[in-house]
Amino acid sequence: DPEDRLGVLFLRKGLLSLENLINAVDVSLKTHKRLGTVLVEFEFIRPRDLVEGVIEQVKEILLSIFNIHNGSYRFQMGPLPTQEMVTLQISTGNVIMDGIQRIANWQRIWKATGGLDATYENTDRLEELSKDISMTLEQWTLLSHLDRKLTLREICRVSPLKDLNVCRFLWAFNLMGIIRKTT
Repeated sequence: DPEDRLGVLFLRKGLLSLENLINAVDVSLKTHKRLGTVLVEFEFIRPRDLVEGVIEQVKEILLSIFNIHNGSYRFQMGPLPTQEMVTLQISTGNVIMDGIQRIANWQRIWKATGGLDATYENTDRLEELSKDISMTLEQWTLLSHLDRKLTLREICRVSPLKDLNVCRFLWAFNLMGIIRKTT
């Protein structure tokens, strides 16, 4: 999606003027250099801005996938299409948590939770799977209640979180294997 391009991200954030973006794109096309490289070489942005921008760009692309209701995909093994690789340290758990928090479609959330009588409990892998996830005290408190089986109804009653957020978090935690839906 052209809206996901790095230059557009910097333009939106106010780190890059429209004129500098257009000039950098022209140079990038003529020299076959990556836009980020050109932006840093011309000192339109700092190297740190480039790294932070790429991380934000990738996160936004990943998070946008959570709003896709249906579709298909194909996984093809083989070499990557480029020799240039950037390794990003992004927590999968945080991406799942953030992505599900963006879902506004109540029917999807409700279907994922399983109804008021669905029961949930922590798994043996709670500590292991949650170590790289940034969670609030309220989210940890929610998990602390699940040391025994509770229904969604009971969880909503004991949690200080809004019911919609309880449902979203349960969906995310279940998807990650931190908790399990038992009925």
